Amino acid sequence: MTHVVTLGETMALLSTPEIGLLRHANTMRVSVGGAESNLAIGLARLGKRVSWIGRVGDDEFGALVRRTLAAEGVDGRVRVDPGAPTGLMVKYRRTGTTTQVLYYRKGSAGSRLEPTDLDRDLIHGARVKLWSAEEAGRALAILVAHADVVFATEPEARLLVSGETPAELGLALAGFGPKQVVIKRGARGAVAVIGGEVLVVPAHEVIEVDPVGAGDAFAAGYLSTLLDGGDPAGCLATGALAGAYTVTVPGDWEGLPFPADLELLQAADGVVR
Repeated sequence: MTHVVTLGETMALLSTPEIGLLRHANTMRVSVGGAESNLAIGLARLGKRVSWIGRVGDDEFGALVRRTLAAEGVDGRVRVDPGAPTGLMVKYRRTGTTTQVLYYRKGSAGSRLEPTDLDRDLIHGARVKLWSAEEAGRALAILVAHADVVFATEPEARLLVSGETPAELGLALAGFGPKQVVIKRGARGAVAVIGGEVLVVPAHEVIEVDPVGAGDAFAAGYLSTLLDGGDPAGCLATGALAGAYTVTVPGDWEGLPFPADLELLQAADGVVR
């Protein structure tokens, strides 16, 4: 049985290895990226059975997406669309602490995802189901009311509810009906509302190399422990570890940890394993 099903758009990802303006780059690294596939890979690395549903173009970038998912152990339910290209994301580090991302997605294969692409039996069999601002808020309110677990950043939460603090936002979102709400705060950790109780987990201090994908890693770690029957504190702890581990490596998903990796951030400085 599939533990988790995700769906969305995965793009080809071009990134510069050096710091500076994109126009000055002499080489670019080719990979793939997308929040839903990042999550899927993260869960697969932590030993969970996961499927990703999406579309790619009938091109080399689309072949790379399919190959990467397969290599990472993700069950890719991928439709190859000959009428549209695979979307493109370009990422560069403008300064040592600032990453900028450019998207080229209009008319892409992923933007043409439609109901017929969905495998309803696959989705119904999964153990976990996860998706102008005014339009987004209306749609998200419906989804949140039907969700068991909701992950949101503070700006995302404010599309639906009002609140000054992460705890206030989490409690307000919980009012829609989800059993667990997690407000992700990046380098400031996360705040969860579970059963009316507010839980806080701090972030781990690491040397950040690439911040993109940290939230996806957090969700993968959290859900992995949830699927193992872990308690809320354990879910948050694994999420924090996975998010911290991921930002120490270049790439959106390449740094996603395996179970043995999670122990490394908890070891004393200078420990060799």
